[in-house]
Amino acid sequence: MHTTGIRKAKDFKQYKFTRIILFGDTPGILQITKIIPSDLIKGIVVSSIRPQYFKSAKRIAARLKVPILIQPKYKAQGYKKFLEDIKSLNPDFFICNSYSMLIRDKILQTVNYNAINVHWALLPKNRGPHPTQWAIIKDEKKTGITVHY
Repeated sequence: MHTTGIRKAKDFKQYKFTRIILFGDTPGILQITKIIPSDLIKGIVVSSIRPQYFKSAKRIAARLKVPILIQPKYKAQGYKKFLEDIKSLNPDFFICNSYSMLIRDKILQTVNYNAINVHWALLPKNRGPHPTQWAIIKDEKKTGITVHY
């Protein structure tokens, strides 16, 4: 397998981002915490539509000593407060891995669009949730991972 970019946590230090918020479910967050120094992680966001991850994500946040935020649906009453809570953490970068909701413009603006997303398929194929499972169901001979800014 050929990989490029960040290989070890210390490699991430060369970038100037110091206040990172992670968006994801428990497996996605755990993958990212293996390569991002914990002192750079300032918060964790989980999706309100995946409550099965709340408990385990809270344990990760407690271990990292960072707040956990639950993103409500865009039209939900708590969405404005969620946006305020994100802003209060003063982030400068987002990393999204295995996340099931859209991260909208108002949220992305808080980090001047400095965000990357890891999607477990070769976009635009298998957009949305469960991309690996869909590749198997569709009997695709080739799949991969898309990381986009």
